[in-house]
Amino acid sequence: MQDRHTLATMIGALAFAVTLHLIPGDAAIPVAWVRVVAWAAFAVLLAWTVFDLWAWRLRPILRTWIERPDLHGTWRATIRSNWTDPTTGKRLDAIEAYMVIRQSFRSIRLQLMTAESISEVLEASVLRAGNDRFRIAAIYRSSPTRAPRSDEQHVGTLMLDVPGKRPKILLGHYATDRRTEGTIELRGRTRRLLRSFREASDVFARRERRARKDAPRRPDHTTPQRQAA
Repeated sequence: MQDRHTLATMIGALAFAVTLHLIPGDAAIPVAWVRVVAWAAFAVLLAWTVFDLWAWRLRPILRTWIERPDLHGTWRATIRSNWTDPTTGKRLDAIEAYMVIRQSFRSIRLQLMTAESISEVLEASVLRAGNDRFRIAAIYRSSPTRAPRSDEQHVGTLMLDVPGKRPKILLGHYATDRRTEGTIELRGRTRRLLRSFREASDVFARRERRARKDAPRRPDHTTPQRQAA
């Protein structure tokens, strides 16, 4: 939402600057200085928008001075819940998931996708935890993707630990209004903002196949046995 407000402000400033530029130079009102101010304001807004959406992640030019982790992209996630099946008494197996993080300098938005549900973050904040560490605190709403029912929807809280500005692994804990809780681990990222669980699963599966194909083969150091004479 903040990005839309910035874009709307930029368009308004540009329209104002163009309108003033079209005013005749011999008009009764002095507009030369107003034109300069309008174009300067538009230039500042443009520079801020570029910085907010993209340039703040540049390295090493800006990253060394900016206290903000770079988490933008789609992460592979593993969820472990303490929920127990009342009929069998067994806990759920680990759940494959993918988290899409859309991040600008000012804002961060999270979406968690599993094969059966989508969780949308209602509010999220990046907090300083000291010693180049951060935390993401979020409130989310989860809805099933197949035959959704109101009793299957739930809300919860999420806390993610972020070890550094460019972490490789994120670990977190969540709790829901259904009195369940669990852990979540994010490991492996693509810069692409993927749109569905199936798309994300396919993309990461292809990455794994390429990684196995490109990995150097380990030499065989076994000593051949001598044949009996």
